[in-house]
Amino acid sequence: MDEQAKQAKADFLKYTKNHSLKVVVDDGVNRHITFNHNDEIEYAFTITTWRYHLCIGGDFGTYVFSRTEDMFRFFRGRTDIHPCYWGEKLVSNSTFRGHKEFSEEVFNTAVKDHFDYMIEDDEEYSEEDRAKLWEEIKEQVLDPFDETSAIDSLTNFTTDYDFDFIDLNASFDDYTISYLICLHAIVAIISKYDEYKADSLEKIAS
Repeated sequence: MDEQAKQAKADFLKYTKNHSLKVVVDDGVNRHITFNHNDEIEYAFTITTWRYHLCIGGDFGTYVFSRTEDMFRFFRGRTDIHPCYWGEKLVSNSTFRGHKEFSEEVFNTAVKDHFDYMIEDDEEYSEEDRAKLWEEIKEQVLDPFDETSAIDSLTNFTTDYDFDFIDLNASFDDYTISYLICLHAIVAIISKYDEYKADSLEKIAS
């Protein structure tokens, strides 16, 4: 689990430690569920489902997923989140932050990997050459302010060595904290909903 995912899980647990579940509508695949503390809106979540759709909304944006008739089945029984696979099922993205954004960490890693790959087996580079080239890259390319400055730094990189970033074709995006927190919310809410259903059946049986 990378640092972004660890942070999202820690944040979710912190924000929801006093939350409780309220089932407002429970009619087959049609559901409306709230997850909050004393009906407060801060750090609150709502899940609404209908055939082939699950919508999660609240303080961290609104995302709609579609895959199976009952979307609780799709997400149920998970012990952890799956941002990539679940992201493929998004049919409506949050206008708040979306599910991906430019990541300086991802960018820096891609640049370093490209540098290592390009000169790894190139005997023309001495250890001194490698060190000098890497210093030029650190100075001109690494730690950009945003995606635009990142792309500009790759395009405008200059060096006396035979090295460039023309062949660096990679995404520099990572999943947003908001999206990851919402995924944790989906898993937690479905688990608590299943507990609620089991308790209801037990009461009926008794």
